[in-house]
Amino acid sequence: MVNIPLHTGDGAGRRERILDAAHKLFRSQGYEHTGTREIAVEAGVGEGTIFYHFGSKAGVLEALSRRFSSQLLESLSAGEPMEALAFPILIDRAFDYVHRFGLHHQQLGLPLDSPELTHFMIAENEIHLAFIRSVLEAHRLSGKLRQDVDIKAAAEILLAVLAHAILTVFAYGRRDEEAAFRREVNRVAAAFLKSSI
Repeated sequence: MVNIPLHTGDGAGRRERILDAAHKLFRSQGYEHTGTREIAVEAGVGEGTIFYHFGSKAGVLEALSRRFSSQLLESLSAGEPMEALAFPILIDRAFDYVHRFGLHHQQLGLPLDSPELTHFMIAENEIHLAFIRSVLEAHRLSGKLRQDVDIKAAAEILLAVLAHAILTVFAYGRRDEEAAFRREVNRVAAAFLKSSI
């Protein structure tokens, strides 16, 4: 029998240790090759604690996905008011975030064609769209955008352009072209926003 050093502490602390352990193991071994027992050992908790907090390994994955989205949004806004966020700054922060932490699928230890990744990316896409809509709405309220701009459509276009550039650079190995992709995303965003003033 293996003795697992168990940590005592509050539930939030255990939950964070589980997420940290899962993140480490998913990145090093992959999601498919990591079991809840390994996560428990790495986190210093009983395996049942994982099921108590997350329900399943998929629940851990979902919580990690939400955590990464929250970190991304915090990194993008950096505590600034929405109306002060300029799109060139947001674009740079998005690229910088991926440089620091990796793409979503890399953080979760999932291949790009994974059904689990597809499920969570669809859900997280709504969070990212809501953030961009909030920025656009703040710009509209401050007079930087026309009142008749379709905020929902604008957010979808801007997110699609940014996501395409980031995936091309980081997932498909075109890092040598990153500067060109950043310029292109900025050009498209600027042209779109200029037509909306």
